[in-house]
Amino acid sequence: MTKPASLTRSVLLRSCAPAALSLALALAPKAVQAQAFQATPEVFQGDVSIDREMPNIDRIRVDGFDAVIDWAPQEINGASLTFLPDGNTAIFLGAPDASGFAVLNRIQPTAISTPAEFAGTVQAFLTDSSGTPTTPGGFVAFYSPTGILVSGTAVVEVPQLMLTTNDVDIASFTDFATGAGPLLVSGTSSTVSI
Repeated sequence: MTKPASLTRSVLLRSCAPAALSLALALAPKAVQAQAFQATPEVFQGDVSIDREMPNIDRIRVDGFDAVIDWAPQEINGASLTFLPDGNTAIFLGAPDASGFAVLNRIQPTAISTPAEFAGTVQAFLTDSSGTPTTPGGFVAFYSPTGILVSGTAVVEVPQLMLTTNDVDIASFTDFATGAGPLLVSGTSSTVSI
């Protein structure tokens, strides 16, 4: 005797329900933690790893003198966010036993074309073999063609910092960071090095 089609469908649907529920839970959107930089990073060049697991903290590990990271700022309702909000910390870390590191952060323009605002903390350290920050170190550069605004709440703990609205020639960046040549830029705006 064959089972009625409605009974077969009912049994089939009940047996698939747990699998469907498991798939739905696996694909459900996860809560996004706040990162330090309100932008999406993409490593353009060099050996870089970016840890954004801790809320409001970005730990950016840089090995070498030729690291370039492109940052796409986030926007809400057509307005760009503060690039590094007050209370957030971006920590650049160099390899253990390294003589230093250099990283160029290129903040990509948005449709709004507002300056990249820094209101939080930027730090740069060399690390020991366990990855623990030991001494200040590194050369950290930020380029934003729409301008850079450093607010009164910003804290910068970086031995060598460059902020520029001039487009940086990447080939010369490594030479400049290692002291082997000049840094070539293009544009009419001014550059500030600290």
